[in-house]
Amino acid sequence: MRRTIISLAGLLTVILCSCSSKSVYEDSKVLPENGWSKDSAEVFSFNIDDANAAYQILINVRHTNKYKSQNLWLFTETQLNDKEIGKDTVECYLANNAGEWLGSGFGSLHEMAILYQPNVKFAKPGNYKLIIKHGMREEKLGGITDIGVEVLKK
Repeated sequence: MRRTIISLAGLLTVILCSCSSKSVYEDSKVLPENGWSKDSAEVFSFNIDDANAAYQILINVRHTNKYKSQNLWLFTETQLNDKEIGKDTVECYLANNAGEWLGSGFGSLHEMAILYQPNVKFAKPGNYKLIIKHGMREEKLGGITDIGVEVLKK
């Protein structure tokens, strides 16, 4: 029952964010079946035309029951026209303290939308990149099947 309530709350949050926002960019990368290498960076490139607007950035994580941790650490780097403008470390909670998966999904596949930046204004229009690496201790991280990014104009 509690799992259902948490899942519905997560779904409702995504729906409400979608209702008041317009998707500017959305992409997802399928990760290797044998594991996401610690050295492998997933690159998401998007164009920002309106620097006066506020945006939300979501990181979408899809994983299986084979994922062994409650959380997922990610290292991000933001670039504008291939020049670094920021780095960040993000902790994503994929399960609660009882070990129940958060987000949506069924069977052995689960998806969690993480609100990475709820209200960001880009310095100027241009071509931006968000580069994501996992920050876990494993050299090859198993159980994570996809990583994605969505940029929404508020």
